[in-house]
Amino acid sequence: MGWLIAWRALQGIGGGIITANAFTIIGDLFKPRERGKWQGMIGAVFGMSSVIGPLLGGWLTDGQHIFGAVTDWRWTFWINVPVGIVALYMIATHLPTIRSGSRHRPDYLGAAFISVALASIVLAVDNTEMVFANIINDILTVGVVKTVLWLTAVVFAALFIATERRAKEPILPLRFFKNRTYALMSSVILLFGAAFLGAILYLTQFNQQVFAATPSQSGLMLLPMVGV
Repeated sequence: MGWLIAWRALQGIGGGIITANAFTIIGDLFKPRERGKWQGMIGAVFGMSSVIGPLLGGWLTDGQHIFGAVTDWRWTFWINVPVGIVALYMIATHLPTIRSGSRHRPDYLGAAFISVALASIVLAVDNTEMVFANIINDILTVGVVKTVLWLTAVVFAALFIATERRAKEPILPLRFFKNRTYALMSSVILLFGAAFLGAILYLTQFNQQVFAATPSQSGLMLLPMVGV
């Protein structure tokens, strides 16, 4: 289980990089008038993938006979390999090289602070009893763990904001939020993402544990969310 969590974390880092750079590349390749169309297409692909992924993953987990082998949950990781190879080839052969006249200084400190803050929030709202089952005892209760996590999130979020105010090239320029349209749309996207992705994560478990659905059936139950 430890190796599974570690490699899944690595896969998540790669997925985060892909998500962020997909929209960044659009900004580099297209004029402002064309960016909305391409960003909408990328967003549609991500939305469809978020629903099709659990369906395909459940189908593979249930055990299918493919090329003389029986699939299991491990195939949900292996299936990304050929897709990734094709994507890397397309990037290497079709994506033009974009050169910048100035050297950039990545905001590593801001990235570290926001990562710790968000990780603390995720652990605090998740099934903390299960996550910390090995360290919780009579002294360190679940309530104490959650309190520490929330305090950690607040402290590192404050450090992130302070860092962004001073960074020459911040990850999240705070001046953007002075624009009401940007602030409003960012809030809407945050709430939608929390509801949509959170539902996908927990509904699959809920369907299997409460309704005794198979992984395939659980993924099929998420198909109506394609319309979202």
